Amino acid sequence: MPTVEEYGRIRRAHLDGMGIREIARQFGYSRNKVREVLRGLGNP
Repeated sequence: MPTVEEYGRIRRAHLDGMGIREIARQFGYSRNKVREVLRGLGNP
């Protein structure tokens, strides 16, 4: 489960142009979890 800080880092990385696959690899979460965070479905 991502922490509040990781939610922010994931969102910022995506805004900076990083792809979902690369974010998932860097932070150690599944691509589906990254998509949930970016859609705002996860609870920070």
